[in-house]
Amino acid sequence: MTLHFSQLGSVFSDFDAGTAASLIASTSDVALIVDENDVVQDSACASGLLSGLNVEDWRGKRVDAVVDAESRSAIKDLLSSARSDPTVAAWEIYHPATTGDRVLVRYTAHSAGAGKSVLLIGRDLTPTTGLQARLLMAQQSLEANHMRHRQAEARYRMLFEIASEPFLIVDGATLNIQEANLKSAELLNCGVAELIGRNLSTLFAKSDRATVSNMLSQASATGDPVRQVVELAGSGQHCELVVVVRKSQEERVYLISIAPDFGRNLEASEEADLIDLFHLASEGIVLTDEAGIIVWANESFLDLSQYGDVDQVTGRSLADFLDQPEFSLSLVLDNARRHERLSFVSASMRSATGQVEQVELSVVVMPSDSMTGFGVVFRNASLRVADAFPSPPLSQSAEQFISRVGKVPLKTLVRDSRDVIERNCIEAALHLTGDNRARTASVLGLSRQSLYNKMRRFGLLNGEDEAE
Repeated sequence: MTLHFSQLGSVFSDFDAGTAASLIASTSDVALIVDENDVVQDSACASGLLSGLNVEDWRGKRVDAVVDAESRSAIKDLLSSARSDPTVAAWEIYHPATTGDRVLVRYTAHSAGAGKSVLLIGRDLTPTTGLQARLLMAQQSLEANHMRHRQAEARYRMLFEIASEPFLIVDGATLNIQEANLKSAELLNCGVAELIGRNLSTLFAKSDRATVSNMLSQASATGDPVRQVVELAGSGQHCELVVVVRKSQEERVYLISIAPDFGRNLEASEEADLIDLFHLASEGIVLTDEAGIIVWANESFLDLSQYGDVDQVTGRSLADFLDQPEFSLSLVLDNARRHERLSFVSASMRSATGQVEQVELSVVVMPSDSMTGFGVVFRNASLRVADAFPSPPLSQSAEQFISRVGKVPLKTLVRDSRDVIERNCIEAALHLTGDNRARTASVLGLSRQSLYNKMRRFGLLNGEDEAE
């Protein structure tokens, strides 16, 4: 409800036309007097408030000619309402500006005297519309950012759910689990809903809970990923825990990855009976990675190598335990890869005390998907009579040499026996290397030219070799 002055006679009785005109012009942005023919008789405008509107040029023009085409019907309705109803009416009218834009003015219409003239008092709404436009743009920008954030969150949540590794998101203040993917629930043998809200420390064995707490503290202090092997509660399974911290002004969260540890979990696998057999086997058994680094060894290997603890041998190359001048580990592993297995390879093994034992190796490529590498079985050579290499039979038997005693000088017998041994060693090396002459020379400690000379001497070169 509009509140009017209560003492019009005493206050406004002395107001003359000039005072009234000055008051109207100063309290409005634009004022128009429109006669009964809808022609602008007079106009006034506040200085600087309506740039781009030539209000003085409106005098003598029809009012519908100075408003935007969209507002012509509105200005006619406004004038008609003011002439028929003394109640003040207000309408928003657009005026075309010289700049090509439009200026929005809110007009109130007042009947002017006994005739049909109408006084239009207008207020410029340009600041308001500018503010509304900026507010709308800000709102649209916020909505667009919100949509992008929701889309990014949806993508990351999908990646989180389908990840092949178990992941947990943990609140930094309470250490309660906020999010868990399906793989983590499968590893921990429970449902995802059971993990949400659960305290992180309850997932691990009591002996490792302090370790987990220290990992969280270290990750928060340094900002770098922290990894450690810990034991899960209940199953006793060992896993590699990786902790990454993410901080913001509002909160701190931990992203935690859990990966089963092959070396620690081997003894606790479902194939426990087979593992027991490995432990109790009289032969030394080791598992290595692709490079020949030992990841597991049984007790017989520890006895053979004279080391007291498995931690003393794991992480070391298999070559550290072999007499390298007489044995090429890379050659044996290459042959095992090519043939998938290699049996009864002779080698010399050096123990922790420096003692050298002759052993036989059997190498097989690991068929498991969980680990790529080799299984190697060590056997004391004294337990086996068979030759180390499946080489051809000797050119001359021991009986033949004995039968020559007394018939030829000892010097000749020694020379001939040396040639037989040398020939058979070359044939065995050729068999081992798959007839690779360069590797054969390396295994025998010869130059390639010396190898060819000896093969030519023993008749081991064919016609094509001679042509070369």
